[in-house]
Amino acid sequence: MQNEMTAQCHCGAVAYRVTLKDGFNTVRRCNCSFCRMRGAVVVFATKVELTAVKRSSQSIVSTAKRWATTSVPFAAFTPFIRAAHSPISSG
Repeated sequence: MQNEMTAQCHCGAVAYRVTLKDGFNTVRRCNCSFCRMRGAVVVFATKVELTAVKRSSQSIVSTAKRWATTSVPFAAFTPFIRAAHSPISSG
């Protein structure tokens, strides 16, 4: 079963659409402090469509210790963070 979902950041600068390959059957969780504090989960997607709904001169910067350091304009934002670990199965 495939599910299509849409989401956006809090300020609305970025919106994206995702098609989930196996619905929520492929949900994984991670037990690192970054993911635990945010209640993050990983879902494998077959198709991702990013849409910037408004332009901004602001940048997103991540410098957390075990995460990829990134500085990009909102228009080039990607909702995926390259982690230094692999998520584990929730099941």
